[in-house]
Amino acid sequence: MEIKKWEDGQLFEQNGGHMRWVFWPGCGYNALTLHYSVLYPGESFHMHDHLYSEDVISVIRGKGKALTAEGEIDIEEGMSLFARARELHGFKNTGDVPMITIGSQSPADLGLYERGGFGFGKQNS
Repeated sequence: MEIKKWEDGQLFEQNGGHMRWVFWPGCGYNALTLHYSVLYPGESFHMHDHLYSEDVISVIRGKGKALTAEGEIDIEEGMSLFARARELHGFKNTGDVPMITIGSQSPADLGLYERGGFGFGKQNS
């Protein structure tokens, strides 16, 4: 068993916002990951997809818009987004306080970590 503080995760800032990888391939987790993100008012986590990974992201503080191929959808604390593999998704903070989310992918999107500067292979878009 392993217990970690979300804030102690590996920092990743290449897709907008401030994401920390808490459980990810860099610490031996490939089947399932956990990410902690903070979007400050006006910030966006750009729309993207994952070639083979499913993604669930839950808003634990704040409000904003979920970005989808069909447009923007209101999302707030206590709500979750589920994106299937290859489904475009992202977030925009439209509130006055930081929007905090917790997300998980299954299996890990190794391409995401590759773009973050970690050599796990180029298996994703």
